[in-house]
Amino acid sequence: MNTPHGTPTRARILSRRRAQQLLGLGPGTLFLAACTGAAPQAGAPASPTIAPVSKPPATPASSGQAQPTALTVSTPASSATAAVARKSGGILRALQAGDLSSIDGHYYTTGSGLSVWIIYDTLTVYDDNLKPQPALAESWEQSPDGTSITLALRKGVQFHTGRELTSDDVIYNLNRILDFKLTAGIITGFVPPETTCLTADPQYQGLELPNPAAFWMLQPNSMRAPMDDKRVRQALNYGINRQRMVDTVLLGLSKPQDLPWPAGSPASEPQKNAVVSFDLDTARSLLSQAGATNWTLDLLHSAVSLEAAGFAQIYQADLAQIGVNGVIRQLQPAALLDAWHTQNFGLYFASDPWSNLEPVTQFTSGSTTNYRGNNGGYLDPMYTQLVQAAAIEPNADKRKQLYSQLNDFLIDAAFVFPLASRQTRSVARANVHDVGHRRNEMYTFHSAWLA
Repeated sequence: MNTPHGTPTRARILSRRRAQQLLGLGPGTLFLAACTGAAPQAGAPASPTIAPVSKPPATPASSGQAQPTALTVSTPASSATAAVARKSGGILRALQAGDLSSIDGHYYTTGSGLSVWIIYDTLTVYDDNLKPQPALAESWEQSPDGTSITLALRKGVQFHTGRELTSDDVIYNLNRILDFKLTAGIITGFVPPETTCLTADPQYQGLELPNPAAFWMLQPNSMRAPMDDKRVRQALNYGINRQRMVDTVLLGLSKPQDLPWPAGSPASEPQKNAVVSFDLDTARSLLSQAGATNWTLDLLHSAVSLEAAGFAQIYQADLAQIGVNGVIRQLQPAALLDAWHTQNFGLYFASDPWSNLEPVTQFTSGSTTNYRGNNGGYLDPMYTQLVQAAAIEPNADKRKQLYSQLNDFLIDAAFVFPLASRQTRSVARANVHDVGHRRNEMYTFHSAWLA
């Protein structure tokens, strides 16, 4: 359930070139503070460093008040900054690359991290131990038979019109999100093809989420011949040189992977992350068995994702060696979303931000893997059965066994090709404190303040 709140945050759109200059490497964001002028603070650290955020302690569901995750930036002058008194007021301007495709709270699109996700609230939020914490729902109670959950909503929550949130609003939202066309969409970022070594600026600090919250991937159109043949999809998967893409495009700052999960996920199985090797001979053999030789495949990617552009060029060259003519198409975010939702593509490059939550969320909400309908158009009764079994299994160990079966299914069915983990990094003024985060790479500003 999403409802507006009054976070004093403004979003500004940057040109791609200017954003590259500001952010350097990786999917990122720039936070600028405007509070009695933009001059640097006297106590600003001399050489800020990019540091992971600290993990907050879990809060019981019955606490009655949401505790946003605190994002703490470690710097050499941390003892000095700790003495800065916390205060309210000011304006935090958040800048990002690319245009906004939608501000619908249920339509997950490029750029929604600094639009939709900071103007709407959710019923609960995950902490870094994957435990749900209160947000709009102060507490909840499950019935003894496990068939219903009673939510106690927070009082005094209002929409921008002043109308107070009611249970009818929650019901409306829960019914609306059943339409996967609304919830589909993938966040993409960008990385410059060239890098420059810069001297640390004491006016800024680096922010990094504690673990990869998303994964880079490719997805074929399983509804379009010859990719409706599993052997063809498997061949395309064997044609991906993940290591080269990580080493060149991602500058070695990630790791190749065949599955979506970050380390620590209940579904993580590191031994299965290198099952699909880069093997053009196997790819040719599979294509020959399927009778799919000398054909053309369009390769789509977002115009604001330079990483995806780099992946596409490498993949295009390797496809040519197995008799597939790859044609690269670069689309603006809105046009790319339309192509995904109408399955008007051969294969596309993007990233998916749902793998860092309870794994079943990836299978029920991820636009690449939603068992009810996904961008690739892949549907399968066995897949549906496994996902539904995992969704209702209360025992963590048994659920983990189901996730292992789903991992095997993902590799064999080859309807989405995870490529590598994706780390979220941002740059902020040195006087920005306590920016929070969600598990799906989204920043929160409930507790943020400016020194």
